Amino acid sequence: MGISAESELATDWSTDRNVLWRFADPGLGHSSPIVWKDALFLTTASGDSRLLIRLDARTGEEVWRREVVRAPGEVAVRCPNPECPAKLVEALKHFVGRGAMDIDGLGMKTISQLVTRGLMDDPADLYSLTRVVEF
Repeated sequence: MGISAESELATDWSTDRNVLWRFADPGLGHSSPIVWKDALFLTTASGDSRLLIRLDARTGEEVWRREVVRAPGEVAVRCPNPECPAKLVEALKHFVGRGAMDIDGLGMKTISQLVTRGLMDDPADLYSLTRVVEF
């Protein structure tokens, strides 16, 4: 679930109303877009390929396109991109969990919001958070 401090957001859209830019999906979309900092991530399928596409959220320009891979014998599809926000969220979830730092009260929802707001890029960022953020 996204959070915004904006007060005058659009409530209706059409092909030419309240649209900043468009992107032609090269395949069949598989999920909702993910916005992280100034990036928008899309997943799509084209033939036997599964793609992760990063767009500039302000302009709609494609920044990069990566094929996601499935390890032999596994069901899970993985993103080999080190900048993948899902990888960061999972790494942080592990870092704060019982098997590591065991930080009580810092769950998946808070981690996702900290990453989405650009307040964390690395587990070490936990030690430099200095302000209270209303979620």
